[in-house]
Amino acid sequence: MPWSKPLPKPITLADGRVLATLLDARNLLVEGNLREDPAAVRALELLLEAAETGDPADIQVAADQVTVVLGRWKPLA
Repeated sequence: MPWSKPLPKPITLADGRVLATLLDARNLLVEGNLREDPAAVRALELLLEAAETGDPADIQVAADQVTVVLGRWKPLA
């Protein structure tokens, strides 16, 4: 699986970290323990699909869903 595929555009987090690949986005969602959030679960599903296919359209859809989740997520300090 090409987890190293780049996102269409890097996502910069408020703390300065940058999500540049599918793996970066996946790791953030898993580390954020967002398994109870349906939007995050969907984002993880889309990231898996994008990693499996490597299709730029699938990667875009996954990145868009990650952006939705991050817009709603308030990480604990």
